[in-house]
Amino acid sequence: MLTLTYPLFSLLILLPLVIFLSPIHFTRQTALRFSHFDKLVKVTGSKPTSGAVVMSPIWWQRLLIVVTYLSLVIAATKPVWLGEPVSIEKSGREMMVAVDLSGSMEARDFVDPDGINVRRIDGVKLLLDDFLVQREGDRIGLIAFGDDAYLQAPFTDDFSIITQLLNEMDVRMAGSGTALGDAIGVAVNHFEHSDSANKVLILMTDGRDTTSNYPPIDAAHFAGENDITIYPIAIGDATNVGEDGIDLDMLDRIANYTGGQVFEALNGQDLVDVYKALNELEETLFDSYTIRPKVELYYWPLIVSLSLSLLALVIAALRGQSNTNKEI
Repeated sequence: MLTLTYPLFSLLILLPLVIFLSPIHFTRQTALRFSHFDKLVKVTGSKPTSGAVVMSPIWWQRLLIVVTYLSLVIAATKPVWLGEPVSIEKSGREMMVAVDLSGSMEARDFVDPDGINVRRIDGVKLLLDDFLVQREGDRIGLIAFGDDAYLQAPFTDDFSIITQLLNEMDVRMAGSGTALGDAIGVAVNHFEHSDSANKVLILMTDGRDTTSNYPPIDAAHFAGENDITIYPIAIGDATNVGEDGIDLDMLDRIANYTGGQVFEALNGQDLVDVYKALNELEETLFDSYTIRPKVELYYWPLIVSLSLSLLALVIAALRGQSNTNKEI
């Protein structure tokens, strides 16, 4: 469908009528002043004319003026061709990722792709970089927790924001403790505004709760009642003991209460099963809108106007050259 962006400019077509009704413009010509003008006329038999005349363009000049003006008016209205409406639907899964920033995440028992032991938090960042690549079409939210839990980003499909926030995170940024239950609570509260059929919390931690105001098991019960599935991912070596130990029993209980599953991650390959489990979840339509393809057409009349003007200049130049050759 053809439409005009600025239809009021089409009224400029009436402007030539105003020019047509305006007083006639006389163009002065070169005149000869002679004291015995009347005698000169009789001797030469010439017929004197007025010193000012109305210049009248020839037919092709009239046509050039009309077409050029119409082209400029049409270009000014900015014509646009609108295609058929196209419905765009965004569907995927909404997932919240909670990242443990407690002091125990500084333990160097995660193996990077080069086989080097790095800090658990650095391992989390490596895992999540790969995780985001696998989640095209989904919407991801981010929670950071230490002594307390904080929502870093609501659900978004702009993963560059999530990546930037992850890069800025570091151990003890939210305190040295582990508020595991509070992190689950923040996720549950945020999921209250979601219409997703599958509500998933990815819990990346060593599972050793130390500072929660809300006990992790109670939080897991609360999450299960709100149809939120928790997939705890134990970061680090499960054989470690003491402050660097991983509480797999706690993570397993959290997963069981919500219908999820515990995964252990010592390296990037350990997340393959996580991706398989998440990909089996049903996608949810979370955004829908309609667009109409638009093609700008204003430059076509401009091309016509410019081409005709250049053609007229070439013709005038050739005629002038021809007249000069004849005089010689």
